[in-house]
Amino acid sequence: MLANFTRLRALVLTNHAMEELPNSIGKLKHLRYLDISETNVKTLPVSINKLYNLQTLRVKYLTRVPEKFGNLINLRHFIFEYGAKVRDCTIDGIGQMTCLQTLPFFVVSRDKGCQIEDLGGMNDLKGELKIFGLEEVRTTEEAKKANILKKSHINALQFHWSGGEEENRNEIVPEEKNTHEHVLEGLTPHSNLKRLRVQNFRGRNFSSWMMMPSQSSVVLQNLVDIKLKYCRSSEQIPTLGHLTCLKIIEIEGLYNLKRIGAEFYGPNAEVATGSGSGVSAGGAMFPALRKLSLLNLCGLEEWLEAVPPSPSVKVFPCLEKLELKRIPKLSMVPSHFPAVKDLRLSKITNPAMLQKMSSKLTTLTSLVMECLEGSDLQLLMEELLGRNISLKNLQIWNCPNFSYLPIQKLVALESLELARCGDLTSLPDELGGLTSLKDFSLEECRKLTCLPKGLESLVSLESLRIEGIQELSVFPDTLLLKSLRTLRIGDFKEISWLPEGLQTLSSLEELTVTDCPKLKAFPDVHGLKSLKNLAIERCKILTSLPSGLQDRTSLRTLCITQCPALVSTMDLRCLTSLRWLTIGGFSEELNYFPWPYSSSSSGACVSSLEFLELCGWPMLKSLPVQLEQLYALKELYLLHFDGLEALPEWLGNLSSLRELHIYRCIKLTKMPSVEAMQRLSKLEDLWISGCPLLEARCAKGSGPEWNKIAHIRGILIGGVWIMHS
Repeated sequence: MLANFTRLRALVLTNHAMEELPNSIGKLKHLRYLDISETNVKTLPVSINKLYNLQTLRVKYLTRVPEKFGNLINLRHFIFEYGAKVRDCTIDGIGQMTCLQTLPFFVVSRDKGCQIEDLGGMNDLKGELKIFGLEEVRTTEEAKKANILKKSHINALQFHWSGGEEENRNEIVPEEKNTHEHVLEGLTPHSNLKRLRVQNFRGRNFSSWMMMPSQSSVVLQNLVDIKLKYCRSSEQIPTLGHLTCLKIIEIEGLYNLKRIGAEFYGPNAEVATGSGSGVSAGGAMFPALRKLSLLNLCGLEEWLEAVPPSPSVKVFPCLEKLELKRIPKLSMVPSHFPAVKDLRLSKITNPAMLQKMSSKLTTLTSLVMECLEGSDLQLLMEELLGRNISLKNLQIWNCPNFSYLPIQKLVALESLELARCGDLTSLPDELGGLTSLKDFSLEECRKLTCLPKGLESLVSLESLRIEGIQELSVFPDTLLLKSLRTLRIGDFKEISWLPEGLQTLSSLEELTVTDCPKLKAFPDVHGLKSLKNLAIERCKILTSLPSGLQDRTSLRTLCITQCPALVSTMDLRCLTSLRWLTIGGFSEELNYFPWPYSSSSSGACVSSLEFLELCGWPMLKSLPVQLEQLYALKELYLLHFDGLEALPEWLGNLSSLRELHIYRCIKLTKMPSVEAMQRLSKLEDLWISGCPLLEARCAKGSGPEWNKIAHIRGILIGGVWIMHS
């Protein structure tokens, strides 16, 4: 068909079922614009190389590029997402494509004929350029042939060598280190560069255009963002403190880095080594820096502090976010961070060294502490929380030595998360004084035996999550949380009753109760007039659903699963807003499914339902016939109907159905008839898994059930796509 449009200039294809581009595409000699990004085409036909006038090609995803692709010498914009194996996406003859302005990446591969010098003539490239396979380049002179310095329209560069992320990787030979240093030296960028990423570089020293201020002041004068990732042999980091536009620094996986000293802060900078003093270069150091992340630096022992020569010289004057993660040997850090608002500390094994810094921090609005240990942790906590009264967000995770939360001064706190703090035995009653608190999460603090008395007084609280408090057996009787919108309660081994005060939460929109094996009954939910989402899961002895549920007309999502003592539900026909229903896994003694309304009931069914997941059990041999009335249903999931042998004919009445998922129905052998399946005119996807008999009978082209499903665009059987939509 395409061959009939030989004068076509632009072509956009949006058929998601299309997996191949026809060879006839090569006959569209005048085509200048081709967009197949809204298809499932993953490889291009060789004939595409005949489109000599093509200027723009947009593809969603490619696993490889055809041979002689370099024939498209007029191509300006090549836009696509490369596959997981970057090396499979080398471009044959790319050196001829000197008109290119947009290129997602370039792969150096000697065995596939892609050399670094092929980039040399592409001086019109714009935006971001990623270069992979730099281990294939050997010398400074070879790297210079890429003419990166002349590419003035590129504002973002990524340099990638292969490997390097693994901490226990074999030792790197000196020759390899020297080669990497020479190559990086030859990749000097244009001064218009704003973002730079260097990954898996194995040299001991970075290039002179990064390390020497006389050069970096020119080359990196407009740099805004720099990321150094897994440069595991590097012993120093570049001089960056004098760069006036730099806003983001991220340094990760430099395993050989032992010390951050004067070179980091700028030309002629000096540092304090603990007791002495030094002299700093004039002007601010890191004058525009907003975010600094030091991550996974397993060898770093010291981060020294710059000493300004006068009060007018500021260090990190604009730094707002500081992140230190997985730096186990760190024993010294600077203390001068006058503007930091967001501090994140993770896997720091010596919290004591942070006390000097914490004694001067007064501007924090967010503090995250994760996986911190040591006897000094509590002292550090009290120091930080006592001085930062403007704190709005506090998160403490996996801190086993944390035993007490000093929150008396945190009147501005809006979000509080405490998780897996093994020594925390109680929370202060002053918690009720946090009148600005909106979100409170308490998870797996195993030694807690009760909740603070002040909990019910949190008048601004909108979200409350309490999970995994194993020793807790009683909730507060009253919950005067008039602003509460979300409540999640889970993993309580001793709780047998929920508070009656639950029904007073008139603003509650979402309620989740999970993993409460001793919960016997649910309180009345008549008062939950705003409830939209309700989930009750894995409550082993719960025998009935909450009273008043049938009147909650605002409910949109309902999930009731794995409650094996439930033998009946209730009439839910009045839930006219219900869109999503997950239900099942009830008493295995039942030989029928207790559907939320009977087939003989008068009045409308849950006609608004769009998503339904049914979980069965071994005794069930049929589906609830009431499903036939769900004319708006778009997605249907059937799980664990172990006695079901055939799907019913009435399934074909679900005229809006788009997806049908069938899992672990071990005796199922038959789909509905061909006529019934054809009535499902909107069905796009069929997934069958864990149904060995049905999977065999649905074998493509040969199974007796295949003719019933062959028309469906997307078919996944046993984890393998038979047809792909």
